[in-house]
Amino acid sequence: MKNIKTYIIYKISLIIMVCFFVGCDLDVVNKFYNDFESLKEEDYQVKGWLPNELCFNSLTNLYHRSNLDLNTFMLRFNLPPNDIALFKSLLSETDISFKKPHRICIPKWWDDKVDNFKKFEYKKNGYVYYYAIDDLNGIIYSWGGWQVNL
Repeated sequence: MKNIKTYIIYKISLIIMVCFFVGCDLDVVNKFYNDFESLKEEDYQVKGWLPNELCFNSLTNLYHRSNLDLNTFMLRFNLPPNDIALFKSLLSETDISFKKPHRICIPKWWDDKVDNFKKFEYKKNGYVYYYAIDDLNGIIYSWGGWQVNL
């Protein structure tokens, strides 16, 4: 009788733990957008992952991963050289190192050499957005979303 109770308690505990750990990553969202038009169709700008001022019509290949509970994200997208120059002019240069957002696994589309690229930041409405720009390939990497005191 005691073995049956122990077995049942063990099984229930195991089920609760599995549900808890599996459920922890259900708030992570992965998206891909071909171009600016597909962003507009989903009203992407309203969600705040990429501020309106930094959302160019020439934007392509936007990869997005976010943790909805923590309001953190990672992005990668392409811009042509002339728009990269304009994009940079809207940012402040920074010497920050990349810090992986909490509870977001590094996606395959993220370059592990992101710390070798020149980094910038953009602050708006209490949030900070970080950017690492690969000028050679026209790729912009972004992470952030943490609340900051401005």
